[in-house]
Amino acid sequence: MARPVALLRRWWPIPALLILSLVIQKTLFESRYDASGHAAGHLGSSTAIFLAFPIVLILFWALDADRLRPFILGGAVVWLAGLVGVLVGNVRVVTAIGTTDWTLEEADRLGSARPGFDSGHDLAQTSSFIAVVGALLLIASVWRARAVSGRVAILCAALSVLFPPWIFPGAGVVVLTIAVVRNRQRAVDKVLRDANDEVSHVSEDAVRPVG
Repeated sequence: MARPVALLRRWWPIPALLILSLVIQKTLFESRYDASGHAAGHLGSSTAIFLAFPIVLILFWALDADRLRPFILGGAVVWLAGLVGVLVGNVRVVTAIGTTDWTLEEADRLGSARPGFDSGHDLAQTSSFIAVVGALLLIASVWRARAVSGRVAILCAALSVLFPPWIFPGAGVVVLTIAVVRNRQRAVDKVLRDANDEVSHVSEDAVRPVG
């Protein structure tokens, strides 16, 4: 029982940030729209930013202070800015469609007549490309700071490029953050083991007979 409690005390910011972000997404954002059909797809595609913000905060928290360098911050800003653009573009499409339940074919045929439909698509597409570039910069920056191995960085970069950008642009950052958190856990465990070994050695010396 003691170990789960200790783990919760050590890692509580992770579930707290993720749950808070999910609550904000569901109650303050998605509840404002009555979207169906093609519009519902765009509404779903706009929500990546709500996962990205806690992921970046968790990444920063898990990194050592001396590794949180300007180029890491820059990569994160570019990634988040791209995802904000994705949100704005998709919301523009959702607003243009309104409550109309269009299929993809109907949207392609009728959507251009609605203000904001084409510009929203263009903005979302361009922003998703920016987000992928930002993710690659962030991954390279974290690798350069030696927070992850080259193999992990390559995997995260490949995932960011290959994962469908209309679902989650730069998805490799999620795997990157998991890897950094795992490395932090290993480092903490090593410090605790070393401390316990030192205490054990001191105790043995204290009880060892003299002479």
